[in-house]
Amino acid sequence: MKAIETKSNKNILHFIPKNAWLKVKKRLRDNFKNTLLSYSAVIIQIAIGIFTAPIFAQNLSPTDYSIVSYYNSLVLFLYPVLHLSFGNYYSVMFHKKSEEERKRLLFNLVVFLSVFDIVLLVISYYIFVLYFNVAHVSFDLTPYIFIVLAQIYFFVWFVFQQTHYRMKREFLKYFLITTLKNVSSIGSALVLVALYKMGATGRLLGGTIGTFLAGVVSISLLRSKMQPTFDFQIIKDALKFCGPLILSGLVIIPFRALDGILLEKKHDVDSFSLYSIGKNHANYIYVFGTSIYQAFETELFLNIHNKARKQMYINMFIMSVLLLAPTALYIIFAKPIANYLTSGRYVDAYYYGRIHAIGFFFVNVSVFIRTVVMGKQKSSMYFFINLTGALASIVLYNIMITFFGFTGAAITRSLVPITMIMFVVIYYMIKWKKAKSKSKRPV
Repeated sequence: MKAIETKSNKNILHFIPKNAWLKVKKRLRDNFKNTLLSYSAVIIQIAIGIFTAPIFAQNLSPTDYSIVSYYNSLVLFLYPVLHLSFGNYYSVMFHKKSEEERKRLLFNLVVFLSVFDIVLLVISYYIFVLYFNVAHVSFDLTPYIFIVLAQIYFFVWFVFQQTHYRMKREFLKYFLITTLKNVSSIGSALVLVALYKMGATGRLLGGTIGTFLAGVVSISLLRSKMQPTFDFQIIKDALKFCGPLILSGLVIIPFRALDGILLEKKHDVDSFSLYSIGKNHANYIYVFGTSIYQAFETELFLNIHNKARKQMYINMFIMSVLLLAPTALYIIFAKPIANYLTSGRYVDAYYYGRIHAIGFFFVNVSVFIRTVVMGKQKSSMYFFINLTGALASIVLYNIMITFFGFTGAAITRSLVPITMIMFVVIYYMIKWKKAKSKSKRPV
């Protein structure tokens, strides 16, 4: 009996590392400051949102909310091509380059994107003009399209500055630049909507003003971190690495944007506004998850680089647990939150908010997993994960919206990331089973 117990304990320890709890506490202690600073930027954003949301609700109509949601969905089609996943490439290569090499790398990536995106945005405008005419979209194209196109251009500079601070683990500076963007965006929108009564135009324009300010500050700060030596080989290497990631970003667009595109066709502005408001409220779960991810991102890449698999699993477990608390709290208090944030005008949005909160939780978990895949430089695997999500989105959104309307769309935002997670789990289970079977074969 004792021998069996010893063998059983040995098997358990094979899967659970020794002193696991001590390692968990160490990870929490090592990342506490960074997580706190990353959380602080989110907390400030949420605090401002809590105080300003009722004012927005009093000044925005259901049509305004629908327009803002629709255009935010529409521009998602451009993000993968505008960014070319160069920020991810910079993250992966950061610890593999010397300081001098990093400066050249950063210069080439930023300058190339700054020029490339101008050309792309001009082409994109005419594509959207054609789409609006062919699809008979019920919303106006201008001035909204110019506002959102300008916003995503300056957002590229801001993203590189954020990425650099995270890789350097300079989270105080990360906190300051992120807070600058959030405060200036919401503050500008508040003035334009509440004071100047600009509706959806003011809400979108506020985000562009904040992104412009943060983008200009970011590019000014990045200048000292770049060495102005253009090397096209760096761009070629980046494009070669990022090719599958760019395709991955493109194929996952149906999950991010297809719900808004399909729901607009129902011409139910009231339900669309409730769906959009609930989604916006629950989006704070995604923001919390992003802050957790950003605090642990550098260590995850180091775990991968050092092949510290058990430490990587511990970090991912901690990240998921940290995300459970805000998710559960939002689900419990969704109704009073919606009542307060909308000044009682759109209380029923809590129904969609609860469903979206669950979806955003699984989205974050899938992001954690895909980050590990990307960090291992398995770009093809990353692409197939997103392709699975894209195919699931196209099938499920059409079926669920047809039979269950707006509720079906909200539920699908949970089903798709679950499908992506299951794809990874099944893939590695098959891979481990084959490896185990191969190791048992007689020589």
